[in-house]
Amino acid sequence: MIILSFMVTLGRQLITSILTIYFLYRGLTYEQVGILFSTYTLAITLTSIWVGGLADRFGRKKILMVGSLIYSLSLYLISFPESFAYYLTAYTALALGTSSLMGVLTAWYFTEVAKYNIWDEGERIYSVARTLNYISILLANIATSFLLILTGDMALIFKIAALVNLFALILIILLVSENYGDREGNYLLIIREGINIVLANKIMLMLTISNIIYGILQSHFILTWQIYFHSILNFPEEMLGFIYTLYTIGGIIGSTIASIIGGKYTSEYRSLLLVVLSALISILYALPFFVLDKLSSLIWMLIFNLILSIYTIYNTILFNKEVPSEYRATAASAMFTLSSIASSLSLYIFGVIVNTIGLRESFILVSSIHLVQIFIFLIIYRFYINRSYNK
Repeated sequence: MIILSFMVTLGRQLITSILTIYFLYRGLTYEQVGILFSTYTLAITLTSIWVGGLADRFGRKKILMVGSLIYSLSLYLISFPESFAYYLTAYTALALGTSSLMGVLTAWYFTEVAKYNIWDEGERIYSVARTLNYISILLANIATSFLLILTGDMALIFKIAALVNLFALILIILLVSENYGDREGNYLLIIREGINIVLANKIMLMLTISNIIYGILQSHFILTWQIYFHSILNFPEEMLGFIYTLYTIGGIIGSTIASIIGGKYTSEYRSLLLVVLSALISILYALPFFVLDKLSSLIWMLIFNLILSIYTIYNTILFNKEVPSEYRATAASAMFTLSSIASSLSLYIFGVIVNTIGLRESFILVSSIHLVQIFIFLIIYRFYINRSYNK
């Protein structure tokens, strides 16, 4: 799990920092690049739940193999100078590969953890994997910068990323054992049951709402953080990469803390811990409204992702301990689909809001929305207490 997750993240992050400028370099317009990115997001949203159902029915390893192969081939194809229609097709295929890897790997892993009932060790390993994912982001950014300085060839980076994902495919073939959800079930019924779990199970419904709200905050952050540091705090453009590095280091520290704590908490107390983490996130996210100075803003960036990373790990574990193994990939995909739709809509809405009320004021608004998380996890805690009492 650790090595595979590291390689998948490394292959994806190698191209992240140059995607926009690469397509512009190939002669696409800003409008065409926007269409590419929108189509990519839409394709993942529309296909993820169907891919999750396939993984639960026919095997998670098979879908991981197919997803890695599609992802590698798509990256390789994108490396050539071609037309907009060509890139649109290849980038849409890349989205299909992404949806085949994203939730399926986590579903495979936690099904193995549940099968052998090693939740304490499994949670610790998952936290370590998240730590290494953040490290792979740092390494990918360094490698991309080094390769560009050395060769000046952006297409080469896509080819190297394709090779990294091909290596991940080899790891899947050699190291990953097959596991299934509902192996004998009807495919469409599996999808319906996965959706039903997300919407009918009270805890799962609360977790889904929580993920939607978290996705809204993440969308706002993606939209505004560079503008905030550059336009409000007057950091030069060349400093933005360093600032994002601090953000990544915060994630490494937070994931490491989560791995040290490991599986010491029951679901009841983990939900209480998520109440505290949600409150801290809301407080931290309101701080940019007060226009931090440059030093404190850098510290804010690090601490913010430190808290976010612990929150994400505990939220993911809470979800995977609640959902049945038979429908884990489908349920995760259904939750992601709902969250992705909300995030996509919020990106447009926040663009309007920032223009209307101002950039700093928008942080206060999103912080206030995120406060709802406190009540959500208190409700989840109450559900767990009632369940324990009824037993």
